[in-house]
Amino acid sequence: MASAQPNNWQNSQITLSSVAWTAVAPPNNCSKVMLRNATGVNIYLRTDQADGTTQETLGPGSELLLQSSNTPGAYPAFPGGQAVCYAQPVSGTGPLIVRSVR
Repeated sequence: MASAQPNNWQNSQITLSSVAWTAVAPPNNCSKVMLRNATGVNIYLRTDQADGTTQETLGPGSELLLQSSNTPGAYPAFPGGQAVCYAQPVSGTGPLIVRSVR
């Protein structure tokens, strides 16, 4: 039986390349964004792709949760389609899993 509930939880996969920074954006408006490194190498994450001081590293198989205490129904903490960070693997290409929860 189909549910009338909206899709409150979505997964997407972004293919990354070590030659360029890739914008990471949730597919829908949400209060939580989880990033999972599905590659076999470290992934660099930056809030400003041109500023190395905003960088941190997400190891292989690791997850990072970005969460807001926004009131449900209020302006979304993370608007769908708007970049929350930029990602680039140390080498090669690979997927970054992006999970968003309203």
